[in-house]
Amino acid sequence: MSKEAVSEGLKRGALIQGVLRINPKKFHEAFIPSPDGDRDIFIDGVVARNRALNGDLVVVKLLPEEQWKVIKPEISDKETEATYESDLPEELCGHHLPQQSLKGYNDSPDVIIEAQFGDSDSEDGHGDTQNMLIDGVKKLSVRTQDKGKEDASAPVTKDESTSMSQDTKALSEKSLQKSAKVVYILEKKHSRAATGILKLLADKNSELFRKYALFSPSDHRVPRIYVPLKDCPQDFVTRPKDYANTLFICRIVDWKEDSNFALG
Repeated sequence: MSKEAVSEGLKRGALIQGVLRINPKKFHEAFIPSPDGDRDIFIDGVVARNRALNGDLVVVKLLPEEQWKVIKPEISDKETEATYESDLPEELCGHHLPQQSLKGYNDSPDVIIEAQFGDSDSEDGHGDTQNMLIDGVKKLSVRTQDKGKEDASAPVTKDESTSMSQDTKALSEKSLQKSAKVVYILEKKHSRAATGILKLLADKNSELFRKYALFSPSDHRVPRIYVPLKDCPQDFVTRPKDYANTLFICRIVDWKEDSNFALG
């Protein structure tokens, strides 16, 4: 979209701006924060990202509701953990879970979000504590569920059934996630550079094979990039295997709107 159309759309509230986050483990998934503080807005796939990269400040346009992401109605891990914790009798908590780690877990829920979206795959070492904690909680929950089985035959009272139907309604509203596509990049915060490996193109008979090599970034959030052969090492075409273990740094210089590949 043109700059004028974008500023007009932002004023009217028809467009939304935010910082793009690409999921490092599932690179086709990207998100921007929702202005109303609700669930993040989902951007599905490279085409919908429209050449924006991780960290860029972008403007998006919401897709029609029938194209929104349907979230599976299973309770998410975090909610399950919360349920388990609240269902546990206090004496059990004390015996099986280190009190300190439980406290830390409650005080800093952001740790989990960081772990999912942080740049490093090691997840900053928070992962292990969290997994130990979850395993501990799950083991306990099995015991508390067995305890509850005796009451399973008790009839459901009227109040309970009303609250159940309200829960179901709330759940169906919760199970849709707004989806959008990027229409403008306000600020290219990403450096447009990445490390990775160079390969020859697969199709030896294509016109492109004689002009470009293919750069595959180590960070999957960056697209694959065509690099002109004149920018590659001189003997790269004749001896590509010599460079199989060489890391190169490549910078995107152009990216046509109708191409899945950037030029670097």
